[in-house]
Amino acid sequence: QLKTLGEMSMNAAYDPAVYDDIVGMINNNQLITINFPDGETLAFYGWVDNFAPGELVEGEQPEAEVSIICSNQNASGTETAPTFTPTTTTA
Repeated sequence: QLKTLGEMSMNAAYDPAVYDDIVGMINNNQLITINFPDGETLAFYGWVDNFAPGELVEGEQPEAEVSIICSNQNASGTETAPTFTPTTTTA
């Protein structure tokens, strides 16, 4: 049975210089990595379903509403489970 990871929506900062790259990711199944502020990561296969930039305001970080669909299937259609990498701490 295929493992599931649900749809996710978020408000994300982005660089307008890569806007065209982001648009190219819409509906393109690929490896996606979510980087959390504490250094943890979540990597999975899926695609950007929607990218809706907010109003650009001079001096403020551009943000967009983003929704991502998780497919958990690589380009050849093989089920690939999500990978969570916790923050490593040194003693």
